[in-house]
Amino acid sequence: MELSFETISFMHDLPFRVLRWHEDIEKIEVLDTNFGTFASLGGEGGRWHRHEEVEITLVRSGSGVRVVGDKTTELTEARFVTILGRGLPHCWDFNGSSSGVCIQFSRRRLGAMLPEKARFDIDSLVESAACGIDVPLLNYPDLEDRLVLLAECPSPKCLSNYVGVVEVLCRLTEVNLHQCQRISSLRYDRVSGQRKQSEIEDVVNWILESYASEIQLQDALAMVNMSKATFSRHFMRCTGQSFSAFLNQVRISNASRLLQTTQESIGNIAFQTGFSSLANFNRIFRNIKGHAPSEYRRIHRPS
Repeated sequence: MELSFETISFMHDLPFRVLRWHEDIEKIEVLDTNFGTFASLGGEGGRWHRHEEVEITLVRSGSGVRVVGDKTTELTEARFVTILGRGLPHCWDFNGSSSGVCIQFSRRRLGAMLPEKARFDIDSLVESAACGIDVPLLNYPDLEDRLVLLAECPSPKCLSNYVGVVEVLCRLTEVNLHQCQRISSLRYDRVSGQRKQSEIEDVVNWILESYASEIQLQDALAMVNMSKATFSRHFMRCTGQSFSAFLNQVRISNASRLLQTTQESIGNIAFQTGFSSLANFNRIFRNIKGHAPSEYRRIHRPS
């Protein structure tokens, strides 16, 4: 597998781009700022990847698992604007349909176009987001309004869209970082060992794509040609979890979606999400979710 390093291109020599998606994060649309229209663009969001540009993402709907740096989090009803620093590996693995808005920008190129005060403030924000931060919309509801406006009602004038993006960034520089949550314990814009990180990214993407199949640690070791000790150390460093814990979280997240949205029996759901033993599925599900699968379905199934 190739390294999932995304090379981002900006239209009309601008230092940013605005993206949106409806239903499927693999079917991204990009804003043409000169006309205020969106065009289709293939997306990397569903794969664990990284890029040099800073990213600001609002997930408007969807559930699943988010992997940022060495932190794996289940996406819930909590609402955040997520800021990801340069080179920070990330993935949005949604269970079913989702929607959202995203701004990606070049820190260097945008800074060259801004007054000194705004450039300093945005540089400080980017530095604070080196490990990723979640900004709670409960405290800053206007952020959602600004991002949705860019995605749903863009201006046919390039300057107006440029101003809209800068206003979002300037608003983010005003947030109280004590109200925000740091995501990864590591920053990746200064790390060494890129080859090992690339190999772990391949394994993560393999799990995200093949969780319903039989997955063994030995297969992962063969894929990256590492010893068990070396692999375990690097996998923990990159994801914050052991191989088995990460695999279980991905499988249980998908099982949760099926419990909420289908009439499938619990046994069938267990097997569809990669568990060969119903007893093992029930035990792991309870450990992660705090409820037995039947209780979880009763609580979370729409009435």
